[in-house]
Amino acid sequence: MGVERCSERYKVKGVMGCVNRHVEEEMLVKAYLMAWNALVENRETFIEQWTEQLRKWIRILC
Repeated sequence: MGVERCSERYKVKGVMGCVNRHVEEEMLVKAYLMAWNALVENRETFIEQWTEQLRKWIRILC
């Protein structure tokens, strides 16, 4: 597993540009899977909301 780091952390030598530490890849994968699973579990609600938004945009544009 890898480690993700802020690329701005030491952009200027001696000046910390980013206060974030690093994030383990395992944590990123877990966060992604939690978000994905939430979308899948609630897809009917999301589809209804997205469909309504799409209808609104179509009415506005046409």
